This record gives sequence, C-alpha cells and structure tokens, in this order.
Amino acid sequence: MHKTYIFDIDNTLCDTWPTLNFTKKNYFFLRFLQEARRVSLIPPFENMMNGVSKRIKRENTDVYFLSARHRSLWPFTYVYLVRHIGFFNPSKLILVPSANDKIKKINIFLTLLIDKLIVVDDLSYNTENGQTLYYTDVIKYLTTNNRVKYIGKSKIDLINSKESRNIVNTK
Repeated sequence: MHKTYIFDIDNTLCDTWPTLNFTKKNYFFLRFLQEARRVSLIPPFENMMNGVSKRIKRENTDVYFLSARHRSLWPFTYVYLVRHIGFFNPSKLILVPSANDKIKKINIFLTLLIDKLIVVDDLSYNTENGQTLYYTDVIKYLTTNNRVKYIGKSKIDLINSKESRNIVNTK
C-alpha cells in the first residue's frame, strides 16, 4: 500500500507563532529580508521533524509540504526544511497564499491518487494574539472527505509535547 503525506510547516513542524511580530513600518525590501531571516530561524519541533524524516526514507511513501506562505519565501523555506529533515525533491514543497487555498491543492492530490491522503496540519492561527482560532472550513473539508485522514492540532501538540517532556526528563 502506497502512502502519501502532506505536512504543514508553521506550528506543525516548527514553533512559528512565537516568532511572529508584525512590524509593518519598514520599507518593503527590509521587511522581506526580515521575513526571510525569520522563516530561516524558526525553532523546529524535533519530534515532528524526525517523524517526517523517517517517512521520507520509507519505501512506498511520498511526503509533500503544503504551507500558507508567500511564494517569495520558497527558497528560504526549502533550505530550512533540508537543514532539518534532509534532502527532498524540491517539487514536493508547495506554498499557497492562504490556508483556504490548500483545499484546491488537496483536491489535485485526490484526483491523482488512488489511496488515502494523510494530511498533518494544525490549521490554527492568531495564537500570537492570545486566542487560537481555526480555519474551520478547511478542517471541515478534511474531516468530511473519506479519502483523507486528517491529523490536527491536538495530535500534533501531543507529539510536540512529548518532546518537551523528554527535555524535562533528561535534565
């Protein structure tokens, strides 16, 4: 049986929300450089990164990355992932302008695949402002599609919290 995984990046594979600061007063080019640096230095969730790395090496398994980031950040995102999980085919990194655009891409995967699609994505936002909100339309789409196995925020947080417990237990 062939397995295809789609992993989100922000707040799934890496701890993005604490790195967000919305300084918009700079010139465009300076903002771009700041954002490129920020996405290059986001702390990874080691347990999730290790899980992805193992899946990439498995036979009969494809791993893709689908994230809502501006396309200008693609090279920085790719290098970041290679640093943390190892080399993978660049065509397997897909950036879309918004979380809702993920539905279109997932539909393309479903038309091309026979087997189920496993989507690992927290689909949350606004945590940096003190209240976590969710992309409910995307979550509803994923949870009601019988060809998709959706792994959401609670399971991702559980995997990532094991990392925290391991750090505490080793000290």
